[in-house]
Amino acid sequence: MPPVLDPSLCQRCGMCSRVCVFGLADTCDDGLPSFPDGAFCLECGHCIAVCPSGALSITGAGAPPAFPAGGNVSPEALGGYMRSRRSIRHYQEKSVDRRVLEEIFDIVRFAPTAANRQPVEWLIVHDTGTVRTLTGLAADWMRETAGRDSLYRTFPDAWDEGRDLICHGAPHLVVAHARADDTLASGDAMIALAHLDLALPAFGLGGCWAGLFTGAAASYPPLAEALGLPEGHRPFGTLLLGYPKYAYTSVPPRKQPAMRWL
Repeated sequence: MPPVLDPSLCQRCGMCSRVCVFGLADTCDDGLPSFPDGAFCLECGHCIAVCPSGALSITGAGAPPAFPAGGNVSPEALGGYMRSRRSIRHYQEKSVDRRVLEEIFDIVRFAPTAANRQPVEWLIVHDTGTVRTLTGLAADWMRETAGRDSLYRTFPDAWDEGRDLICHGAPHLVVAHARADDTLASGDAMIALAHLDLALPAFGLGGCWAGLFTGAAASYPPLAEALGLPEGHRPFGTLLLGYPKYAYTSVPPRKQPAMRWL
């Protein structure tokens, strides 16, 4: 649905028509933009974001966030923050308040998605006991499917010995899921999970991508049933999260990027 214009606020700058990917806005004789009924609109919000006077809105999209758009972060600050991100595999025995997670997801919901479809939904396993139960089911899947000499046998064997190499004792886990027949949802879920992963340290939290758990959740019916995802949905990624047990003070080396210029 095209955006709604409040003529009393419009400054007639024409920015909304210039940024629209599909060029929906025509300029009327009085300088006001006109959005044709029934026009194909992604509701991406570029016109709203660029409007200097707040003259545009989208019906049914809810109120805009109660904060202005952020300014540019310096390369030094952003680089330091992103380079310091760690995969956390040791957690404090401390639960994260639900209100903190709600605040984080209020940020993560702005992750970009293909055609602005926003297909990703979230299962937040907040109860630590449930996390342990689900981890045990993932271990069962690995035990049943891995050969005796397989590397994957390490994980259920460690679980049987009281060591959690699957979810690393994390107090919580988050599963990003969407319709299984959505060919673009996998990329959308990865982008959203990456936003979540990068947001966590700002709240004193840490996370770790749990690919083994995701594989089990997508392949093992008992685990899938325990997760209770909506009919037709599949998990596209899992992130462990909690308060890190240890502090990291240095950035380890990484290979130089393999780059090719055309």
